[in-house]
Amino acid sequence: MKLGPSFLASFEAQSDRLTASDAQRELLKRVRFQRERSCRIPQLVDEDNKPVPNFTTVLSEIEDMLSLTSGSFWKLELKQRRQGKRTVPAAISEDIYAGYHLRARELYEQGAPAPKKTAIGELAREYGVPDTTIREIVRRAGGKKPKRKSKK
Repeated sequence: MKLGPSFLASFEAQSDRLTASDAQRELLKRVRFQRERSCRIPQLVDEDNKPVPNFTTVLSEIEDMLSLTSGSFWKLELKQRRQGKRTVPAAISEDIYAGYHLRARELYEQGAPAPKKTAIGELAREYGVPDTTIREIVRRAGGKKPKRKSKK
């Protein structure tokens, strides 16, 4: 199984664009991949020659709990930390913030009358979100407004 760098990239960044069931399937694929890679590590034993649970054993247990078809007593499910739907996932917010500066610079060099506002409008059209959302993403990423604190 040959996998590209996108497979090993941050799970959170990739799962931002997925539904809960798709994210769970993706996590299961990653756990299986890591378990297969770690099978080459020899099994450890304690003083009484009893096998010590290692990374492969733990990954097998996690794989069993994540699998929808498993007969395991325990089941793991992915859930969001906060209630409600995020308007724009974190990975897309990062793309928007990076794209905002590039577009604003390009528009400025072209001599556009309001490069920042034009860049905001273009990004809003491209990502299908209101202008105010783009402004909020840029403001928060620029460090001018803190993110909302999570309730614990």
